[in-house]
Amino acid sequence: MIYVGGGNTLRLMNLLRRYGADGMLAAAYGDDKVLCGVSAGAICWCDFGNSDSRRFTSGSEQFIRVRGFGFVHVLMCPHFDVEIRRQADLPRMMRTTYGIPAVALDNGAALVINEDKVKIITSIEGAKARKCYWKNGEYFEKPLDSSVGEGCIIDLYTR
Repeated sequence: MIYVGGGNTLRLMNLLRRYGADGMLAAAYGDDKVLCGVSAGAICWCDFGNSDSRRFTSGSEQFIRVRGFGFVHVLMCPHFDVEIRRQADLPRMMRTTYGIPAVALDNGAALVINEDKVKIITSIEGAKARKCYWKNGEYFEKPLDSSVGEGCIIDLYTR
C-alpha cells in the first residue's frame, strides 16, 4: 500500500516527478497496489486537482489546476465542505477542464475505486461526495451516494 499525505499539491507533484517517483508510482499502479491519499495525496492519482498551492508560495487565494498522474480520470476537489471558496471556484475551473468530471469531496468522504467499481465511503456523519461537470452551458453538481453496497458501480464518466 502506498499512502501520500496532504500539503502543497504543486510542490508535491514537482518533487515526485523530479526524483523519479512518478515512474515508481506508475509501476505500483500497474501492479495493482493499493494507492491512497488525502488532499494533495488524493489529487496526485487523478488527471487534475483543484489546489490552493499558491497560498503556500505567494499567499494568493486563487485556486489553480494541478496536473496529477492521470490514473483516475477526474479533477479531484478536496475539502469541499470546509473551504467554501472551493465551491465558488470549481465551476470556473471545470469550465476549462474538458472531457472529465470533477469529484468534490467533503472532509471525511473518500472515493474508492477497485477495477471498474467505484463507491464512496465516509468517516464523518453527513460527509458527501459530488460529481461536478458542465453540460450544454449549465453547471451540475450531483451527489454520489455514500450508502452504496459493496461492489455497486457509480458511473463517474456519464453525464
